[in-house]
Amino acid sequence: YGLTGADRVLQFAAPAFDVSLEESLPTWCTGGAAVFVADNMVSPGELEPFLAGQRISVVNLPTPYWAQWAKDVERRPRPLPAALRRVVIGSDAGRTADLRRWYGAGGPPVTSAYGLTESTITATCHEAHPAALDGAADDEVIPLGVPLPGVRAYVLDEELTEAADGEAGELYLAGACLARGYHGRAALTAERFVPDPFTEEPGQRMYRTGDRVRRSADGALRFLGRADDQVK
Repeated sequence: YGLTGADRVLQFAAPAFDVSLEESLPTWCTGGAAVFVADNMVSPGELEPFLAGQRISVVNLPTPYWAQWAKDVERRPRPLPAALRRVVIGSDAGRTADLRRWYGAGGPPVTSAYGLTESTITATCHEAHPAALDGAADDEVIPLGVPLPGVRAYVLDEELTEAADGEAGELYLAGACLARGYHGRAALTAERFVPDPFTEEPGQRMYRTGDRVRRSADGALRFLGRADDQVK
């Protein structure tokens, strides 16, 4: 996210939620300030004065919350907080219609972040540039993007064979980002954290996300839905 010591990052997520660590730790490591909000149940319109008054430069918001914000600024056009330079969204699939609303209102760049608790917060990112919206349908899902450094992302079929670009498969994540497993649940850990056959390094595992994706020719992962009945 290009964090520097000049950034003031909103601490929006509850401390028990993994994203709270992504809001605070990278900010402190780069010398910036994490600014806590007392009530994260306020509406986006009610949050704006706080962002402006605290000169917040980066926010990391649940996608549905940001989508509500985009719809609100379309209905009630107004200047957005001047210091805001980057919005990160995640935890749910975003739509291009809301990106159009956001950029139409003069909003700053949006980064779509994808990750799971099991992959220690963010695993892939997509820079949602306005130019990429040309020709895209309003209901198109914002891509999950490409893996971060140190993260391996595999699109595999039921035989754990890599799917060709453009073909659907289940997303598996691997690398140093993975959690050890589920505490006290050895059977579930063995089911979801499986040996990684694509590396020669012994003991490496990959996590079966349950998310169906396809990889575009440009390397970006695109979300297609769940491989099971889990509610996202």
